[in-house]
Amino acid sequence: MGKNISKYHRSMQNRQYSGEDWYDEYEDYHGFDYGYGRRRFEIDLHEAVDPLIRQIRAYDEYRQNFEKQGGAIKDLATLSIILSKEMCLEGCYGQTKVALTDPGAVRSALYDIDYGLHLQVRELRSGMPCYYLCRTKDIYFSDYNSLVIEDLYCSPGYPMPDKRFVRLMKTGKEKSFLRLSPFRKIIEKTLQDNKNQDLSTERETDKILYNIGRYVLSPAWHEDQFPGIQAADHFELARIPRAIELLYLNLSGELCELRSRIDSAMLDFFKNTYPQPAIFDFLKKLKDLNGAELNELPKEGLKNYVNLQKAFSNFLCIEIPWGKRKSKIPLNILLLGNFSRLDLVGKALNNSKEAVPAKKRLEKEAQKITRMITKEKRDKEKV
Repeated sequence: MGKNISKYHRSMQNRQYSGEDWYDEYEDYHGFDYGYGRRRFEIDLHEAVDPLIRQIRAYDEYRQNFEKQGGAIKDLATLSIILSKEMCLEGCYGQTKVALTDPGAVRSALYDIDYGLHLQVRELRSGMPCYYLCRTKDIYFSDYNSLVIEDLYCSPGYPMPDKRFVRLMKTGKEKSFLRLSPFRKIIEKTLQDNKNQDLSTERETDKILYNIGRYVLSPAWHEDQFPGIQAADHFELARIPRAIELLYLNLSGELCELRSRIDSAMLDFFKNTYPQPAIFDFLKKLKDLNGAELNELPKEGLKNYVNLQKAFSNFLCIEIPWGKRKSKIPLNILLLGNFSRLDLVGKALNNSKEAVPAKKRLEKEAQKITRMITKEKRDKEKV
């Protein structure tokens, strides 16, 4: 352990930081990769982490076979050998030999490759470890202080209930990271079709994800939305998630700052990459509002939030047939008691005659709220 700590401190002493490392808007002045996340020289990140990914993949393949088919003590010994096998990771300050049995040394070696690299280890129900390797980017003055902007490897079966978020250890505490990595390939493909780019495709993608994550999705997404989003997905309520995200953005977002950050890439993201018509219309509306109208948006949003909350509560109070006896049970009890099998609750709800008008009323209220928030200034003048 002392050897690993000494290596870590030597690595830290060799680093040279810029005077503006802690400034949040470093990308505005020197480009996206300037500041705390930038090196004086660069290496191929994907090539550098390839030995680690190959080692984890070899372990995962053997682990899955062991979990599905079973095995003997010798198979456990083989898994132990794979985990303890040393690999060589080359960073900006030389080569380091590490093994998966020492996650701390692996994280230190990844830190020498890129400050944003993160390796998270979880224990599966079988007792076996699984791994998630990603690249993050820090943001400040936000509910979620970091974004996952690229997935480098994810073990099969890695626990991630809400795909929008992932829990990672940071500074000794487990924190939620906003996960935008699923959109990366789509954005990269769009940028590759556009030849006129000053920055490289990778850096431009990082910048787009950063702006969208910090100014839009950080306030629009929240972990407490998970029950409602899951319920809406299984109950075929398409307008509810759109209204929820729009209301959170309206109430929690820095609308004045967001207005200055709206560009074609951001609009294209919510039109094609992550189709969200409500947020797309809202962003277009923001560009035409003056200061007084901008200040009125959160006040109106709070009223709409209460209205949607009441409508959703009324929807959960309906009773639907459940079980062999077809007993009438309130939907809120079924939702909380069967959250791990919402597909069954969804089937019962869709087969219930009482649920059809209730779903229509809730969807109508969500559509009404969305229209009230996103309607343009000229629509108000006509009214």
